[in-house]
Amino acid sequence: MAVRKITRNGKKSKDYYVFFSDHHGKEHSIVSGTDIGTARTLESKVLELVGCRVSKYYGPETQRWIDDLPNKLKKKFHKWDLLSGCRLAV
Repeated sequence: MAVRKITRNGKKSKDYYVFFSDHHGKEHSIVSGTDIGTARTLESKVLELVGCRVSKYYGPETQRWIDDLPNKLKKKFHKWDLLSGCRLAV
């Protein structure tokens, strides 16, 4: 996992990105905004989410975090097989 800004067309982004590997070993990235603290928190939560997917147990705190995610991010996690369809619908 890593948090960093990216460079496109020779310009460094204002936003931080969280880069991580899922439970299949596939790499993904999520834009997390301009605050490094928020990016680090997202990094930690995504790492926890991958662990939950591996163990097939989503604790209450993780479930509350998932429930509060924007739908767009929930759909990404579902597409990446980190959330099941029933968790997406909740």
